[in-house]
Amino acid sequence: MVDLQTSARPEVSIVIPCYNGMATIERCLRSMREALDGQNAEVIMVDSSDDGTHRYVEKHFPEVRLKHLEEKALPGKARNLGVAMARSKLIAFLDADCMVPKAHLINILSSFEHHPEQAAIVGRVENGNPGLASWVSFISEFNGFFGNQARQPIGSLPTYCAVYQREVFERYEGFPEDLWPGEDAILSARMAENNEPIFLEPTVWVHHNNRETIDAYLCHQRRIGFGFAVSRKLLPQLPGAEKLARSGLYVWPMAGYRGAMMLKRSFSAGWGYGLRALLVLPWYLCGCWHWMKGAWHGRKQP
Repeated sequence: MVDLQTSARPEVSIVIPCYNGMATIERCLRSMREALDGQNAEVIMVDSSDDGTHRYVEKHFPEVRLKHLEEKALPGKARNLGVAMARSKLIAFLDADCMVPKAHLINILSSFEHHPEQAAIVGRVENGNPGLASWVSFISEFNGFFGNQARQPIGSLPTYCAVYQREVFERYEGFPEDLWPGEDAILSARMAENNEPIFLEPTVWVHHNNRETIDAYLCHQRRIGFGFAVSRKLLPQLPGAEKLARSGLYVWPMAGYRGAMMLKRSFSAGWGYGLRALLVLPWYLCGCWHWMKGAWHGRKQP
């Protein structure tokens, strides 16, 4: 493994935000350690946990460049701090509940070697902890990013596996630090508005651990709805912002549209994904209701 403290400037900096990640961080960093073997890269973790995650990482993963914050930080702030510490011109974000394949860094570098003009990419995602609640959460949040995918231009970069040219990331001043979820949608929209070339890159992928209870799924759907509405108030050029500003009733057709697109994208990803989407549809519809409540609440925020 490359000595991350003494090596020359790395080719890739992997930035991981973390809050109370003891349940998943060992698998995440172990997979990252295997991917780093023989590669010139660094891992930066910005942690604001109060469950001892940072102490565990210090003891078992000394190669990780760790910054611990005493107060909880939202992911946007943690990622921005990680970028400020990074030494590479290529910034790869990874969530603390993700696991990467051994060829992860090789595939990232290959993508930018073959397409040096691209500003950023996001990889595919696979379900890392199959189960009822996990499948509902996975299909709800990641449709369009799993299964059979071709390399294609894309309008949004979810941060579970997004990679940016650093100078592009800094040009747009990184992520909003006081919003979650939705901070990635705002940065993506700012880039898309200026025609930055961003792509879905299917050769890059991760396993994502999803919410394991229906209650946790419903709670997060409400947060996503809230972030949807607030992000559209902050950036009126986002899709749906004008209609949402005119009437809160817009959340109803928007929820229907999201459901239709979820089914379409799931079947496009493969029949297995489409059938799973149909099987979890009752729970998905419950999630839609919570998403609408969150969006309605977010719309009323000053």
